[in-house]
Order: sequence, then C-alpha cells, then structure tokens
Amino acid sequence: FIGDDLTDEHGFTAVNTRGGVSVRIGPGPTQARFHIDTPACLRERLAAWAEGGTIHLDATPVGARLGG
Repeated sequence: FIGDDLTDEHGFTAVNTRGGVSVRIGPGPTQARFHIDTPACLRERLAAWAEGGTIHLDATPVGARLGG
C-alpha cells in the first residue's frame, strides 16, 4: 500500500496488520513501514523492480529515507 498523506494512515495500519508492505511518500509521521522521498523516487524503484524482478524496500525502514 502506497500513500502520501494523513488520509492513508488507516490503510497503512490495515496493511501492516496483515503483514503487507506499506510505503509513505514524502515527509511526516506515519504508520507506514517504509519511506520514499518523492513520487519520482517511487517511479524509479518500481521501474527497477519491473526490470530486475526485485524491489529493495527492506533496507530502508521508517526512520531512514529512500532517496533518489
């Protein structure tokens, strides 16, 4: 589940409870397990995943940042 604002927090919590992946785009406190700095960074990560078959989110939990 990917979101970028306060309205996504309930979704992050629900996804986390079910063992899924939750990603917050942009700054701010969050229940998401991962952060990505910008939509452009997200597009880069998704393109790399589509091309290489692996997405690398596990190395950047909340508190760290996935930058470009």
